[in-house]
Amino acid sequence: MVMQPLVTIIIPSYNHAQYIEQAIQSVLDQTYPNIELVIVDDGSKDNSHEVIKKYLHHPNVTAFLNTENSGQSAAFKQGLRNSSGKYVCFLPSDDWYLPEKTKKQVAKFETCDPGVGVVYCRGKRYFDDTGAYKDVTLPVFTGWVAEKFITWGPFVYPVTPLFKREAFEKAQLNEIYKAEGEAVYINIAMHYRFEYVDELLAVMRDHSYNIGKDVEVMHAEV
Repeated sequence: MVMQPLVTIIIPSYNHAQYIEQAIQSVLDQTYPNIELVIVDDGSKDNSHEVIKKYLHHPNVTAFLNTENSGQSAAFKQGLRNSSGKYVCFLPSDDWYLPEKTKKQVAKFETCDPGVGVVYCRGKRYFDDTGAYKDVTLPVFTGWVAEKFITWGPFVYPVTPLFKREAFEKAQLNEIYKAEGEAVYINIAMHYRFEYVDELLAVMRDHSYNIGKDVEVMHAEV
């Protein structure tokens, strides 16, 4: 029997004690069997560490409970250094995956040629204050898409991409930034092609603590 490739899912966590359990459980509930989950807590001041410790008994879970806050890019790089999956994805601790996400995206990757570095998919948004969901409609671009990022803008729903690990060797994350955002997609698109799974497989949570709503952080990093 051929072993299915290992997938690393990295959850960077910061002050999301009320949300991270759903994120973790969504990874453990994936129908794809060969997953390692790496949780990197970035110096949370709430009880995130206590929540995360409940999962340390799981054989596929590794956690780093840092005491200093260094930002998402630094947390993701720490996760990369301490993992070994052929494919890697990044799950913010307030969002979650639907059960078939990893299986569907790995299947797509395994049928693509080696020039593909990212497989993304459809997602939806959950509004914490109302409990409502909203499907997100974005254009779909595949192949060499760097120009599309520049001329159209961000079209990859941030919670959805699955990356080939080697892509981060050519497009390294910058630890200077607290929230590097879509810039990493442009960097990767200079070296790799993008592909797409036309299924809704991930959910982003909208709430008052989203880092994208932190105007001071985002303005400082423009």
